[in-house]
Amino acid sequence: MDVPNGERVRRRAHLDTDVVLHALGIDRDPDLHWPAKDLFFSGKQLVACLSIPTLGELALKVAEKQGRKGVPAAMDWVFERNEEGRLVFFGVEDESAFWTAAEIRSHDARIGPTDALIVAYMIHDSAADVLYTTDGPVLESDALLATLREKGKKVLPLG
Repeated sequence: MDVPNGERVRRRAHLDTDVVLHALGIDRDPDLHWPAKDLFFSGKQLVACLSIPTLGELALKVAEKQGRKGVPAAMDWVFERNEEGRLVFFGVEDESAFWTAAEIRSHDARIGPTDALIVAYMIHDSAADVLYTTDGPVLESDALLATLREKGKKVLPLG
């Protein structure tokens, strides 16, 4: 993707919360730990991206699984990846992603509100065309997959 000043922007791959939990080793599925971790260290053209809703859900899930004391270590890991240039953050400046999330849910109620918002943020990110997840309803929703195809975007399973 080209930007006006001629610099090149690396394409972003949005990661769902479950992917980050696998990379951190908090969700202990040995088949998914290394594929998740590889997304942060692959050196590929894609850079890992966490949306603001993903960061919030990550803090909540780490607290649920490890207690409050686990959250600082997880956030330190995330921010170290950011400082190394292996991870970027993405937010939107208006409420457009919330309307998109509501529309996603209106077509498939199996997709939870946070997952719908995470997908919506990826849709609104012009430098991203993929979201990695293990979330069944997101990966299996015909309505969502059709919408993403129309927009030139996709969700892919981890692993």
